[in-house]
Amino acid sequence: MLTRRSHYELAFEAFLAARQTPFVAVEDIRRSVPGRPGIKLFDYVVYGERGRNFIVDVKGRKVAGSGVGRGLDSWVTAGDLDGLAEWQSVFGAGFQAAFVFAHWRSGMGAEHAGNFFIFAGRGYSFRIVHLDEYCAARRVRSPKWKTFVLPRREFDRLARTPELEWGGSTPGDSRGFTRPLSLV
Repeated sequence: MLTRRSHYELAFEAFLAARQTPFVAVEDIRRSVPGRPGIKLFDYVVYGERGRNFIVDVKGRKVAGSGVGRGLDSWVTAGDLDGLAEWQSVFGAGFQAAFVFAHWRSGMGAEHAGNFFIFAGRGYSFRIVHLDEYCAARRVRSPKWKTFVLPRREFDRLARTPELEWGGSTPGDSRGFTRPLSLV
């Protein structure tokens, strides 16, 4: 059985399904991957248009209010960075590692609903940042907790929308699939 840890991942999966973007959900397992002890798993493989494939780690972040005019939180851990880099090397040249920042707009009013993806009564926005670009622009957030963040201007410059990055299939396209992938 596929277990989900958060509503952020469920919302992202529903978003991909609604756009008919093909993806595979990766099971969240707590065992080590043979030959790669301690490597952190990612959440999805997303198949974009023009043969562009992505290894995705979803990072859920809550935004108070509509978030309009404020920076969006983009912190990750050193383990997140190391894990995605390792998986990108495993999958090879045909895959791009990326973070998807799923921002839940907790205080979003009805006047903003058209700007966000609505799932289970909550409004979400999704932004994609490629791993290599994140690493080049990151700043230390907390040395103690081994976390990094993108400064607001860098996030605004680097973050892409899923529509621009992956496109989407036309209605009725049967390429989409959502079966879990186990790596052990």
